Amino acid sequence: MIKNEYKSSILIHPGVHIKNIIEDMEINQEEFAKRLGVAPKTVSQIVNGKANISNDVAQKLSTMYGTSVGVWINLQKSYDEKVSEQKIQDDLKNDEEVLDLLDMNFFIKFLKIIEKGLHKHDKIKFLRTYFGVSSLQQLKHKDLLVNCRKSNCTPDEEKNIVPINAWVQTAINLGKKIETEVYNSNLLLKHIPEIRSMTTQLPDIFVPRLTEILKDCGVALVILPYLKNSNINGAVRWVSPEKAILAINVRGAYADFFWFALFHELKHVLQHKTKDTFLNYVRDGDLDAVNQVLEKEADEFSQYTLIPPTEYLDFILASDFSQTAILAFSNKINIHPGIVVGRLQHDGHLGFHQLSFLKAKYEIVA
Repeated sequence: MIKNEYKSSILIHPGVHIKNIIEDMEINQEEFAKRLGVAPKTVSQIVNGKANISNDVAQKLSTMYGTSVGVWINLQKSYDEKVSEQKIQDDLKNDEEVLDLLDMNFFIKFLKIIEKGLHKHDKIKFLRTYFGVSSLQQLKHKDLLVNCRKSNCTPDEEKNIVPINAWVQTAINLGKKIETEVYNSNLLLKHIPEIRSMTTQLPDIFVPRLTEILKDCGVALVILPYLKNSNINGAVRWVSPEKAILAINVRGAYADFFWFALFHELKHVLQHKTKDTFLNYVRDGDLDAVNQVLEKEADEFSQYTLIPPTEYLDFILASDFSQTAILAFSNKINIHPGIVVGRLQHDGHLGFHQLSFLKAKYEIVA
């Protein structure tokens, strides 16, 4: 007979108590099942920890032994709670490896959303909520936020995939807070010349104006610093058919990188593929046929908008890539000379380090 209500203080499945009762009664499980009025399989599964004590079984046990139903229900509840608590601790421990793939300075110094010195597990709990995931392990999935472009994924790429997802989700979180007008492609196209003219301005002049223009066109501009190993130059994510988030990474923040990435992403906005997320990634890997076309369009739009192809061809044919010639050409087409230098370096007309001092480095604080 049960004289005291069981109070489990350690991780013991309630089936252990049933097993002990059966042994005390000096009968086998099959006989116990008959006495209890359940199938032998039910008793076997409970005793072996493979099934929980159901409300029905709890009621039968209470009448069989003269206890309250709550005795058995609480045994199961207590065990389930301890299992959940242990699972929580195990998951936190497992998430530590993912946390180690993220540069905390991004969240501490720039975003200022995590306090320095915070315990690892507290950081994990906060980031789970911030990223909207049940576990940081979800950040390992390369198709979590973007259409997967690579044909395969090696373990070495986890160090990139996790920061990519973290960077993109951060951009989404910040972009959602920016109120915009309804997306208007015609208005955006109308503003392209003005946006191009901004290349000769300093960031503290063009960033506020650029932000306002894009907001009026239904685009939330998010400028973020580089998150270690993310290797992203920019991204476009639609939160609705009427609002796009355009994120730019200011890694290095050289004028040619910044403006090429911006116009590349602006073309993706104009493509209006609202179900896709586009990344301007340092190593694109294999692209499917559709993405190849869209990426080529974006590259060409950026190149030809910044430096008109006819003027560029004439400049190349002149074969004068001196500082004087570059400054004269950039002044003629009203573009930052660093953009011309970057294009010439990319096309092999200049060495990678030649005239790089003309490539202004921005200090952009979003």
